[in-house]
Amino acid sequence: MRNLHPIPYIKNRSTSLFLRLLAGFLCITLLLSTLTIYSFAVSKQNVRKEIVKYNTLMLHNTMESYEKHFDMIKRQKLLYFLSEKVQKFHTNPKFIDFPGVQ
Repeated sequence: MRNLHPIPYIKNRSTSLFLRLLAGFLCITLLLSTLTIYSFAVSKQNVRKEIVKYNTLMLHNTMESYEKHFDMIKRQKLLYFLSEKVQKFHTNPKFIDFPGVQ
């Protein structure tokens, strides 16, 4: 079997302890920074989805609240116009005694 000899330039560079430590440090740094960027991107998407979900829920609750309030105003208006004092005022208008709003 023939003995393979490495290229001298690569052999000289690969035996340097400093270069091996530096390459290992750069690989670990690159790996950790890639994972950090990936986790940041994923969390950013999740936060965006949660904000949209929360705002949609708040808008829905606000809409229901306004609808209840408008229904309450409509009922109060009907009760006021159907009260006896208002009906008497309509048939016999005396501008002295106005019915009070409750």
